[in-house]
Amino acid sequence: MNGPKGYSHDRILKNFPKHGAVNITRHRAGVIQNLYDLATEVSKKCEINSDCHIAEIGANQEQSIQLIFDKATIRRFDLHPKVDGIEEIDISKPPPKDLRGKFDIVTAIELIEHVFDVFKAVKNLSMLAKPKGGMIVLSTPFCYHLHTDKKNRVKDYWRFSQECLEELFSAHCQKVRVKAITDECCNAHLPWGYFTIAEK
Repeated sequence: MNGPKGYSHDRILKNFPKHGAVNITRHRAGVIQNLYDLATEVSKKCEINSDCHIAEIGANQEQSIQLIFDKATIRRFDLHPKVDGIEEIDISKPPPKDLRGKFDIVTAIELIEHVFDVFKAVKNLSMLAKPKGGMIVLSTPFCYHLHTDKKNRVKDYWRFSQECLEELFSAHCQKVRVKAITDECCNAHLPWGYFTIAEK
């Protein structure tokens, strides 16, 4: 797996939650590679430094965004914060006014399948991104087991096709790219999941 200087695949991979299923590792590795490709793409357009503001939605103990975008200013949010430094947010509700249009990049890794009103979630994610040039970046599973947290506070509602993701984000963004996460076991017709980049 390729990556920029200082990138450690093993270091980032181990920070993804493990649920005891074989397909987790394959899907996780694909998500990491796409995040890293994104960081490389963004760095070619502008320097990723403290002036680059990122909102990590659905953070908790996941640290891949911090490890890949380590020089950016990152604010971490979750519906049920479990560790210090994570702010509470419900992405099914409009974000606070002081957060709207604030972020260069909004990430939602393995999140929207857990939100019942996905139309509101996509709209609210887009509200967090800067109105000109802001990006919403997310991954979501497809050929993947159902998963909830131990207390059943987070349910698993949806699986999205490429066409569905394109339609959802085209309503709020100028450019939408959806890439299937595949390997020798899962091809583009039945991928592990999808990685989406939506630009305003």
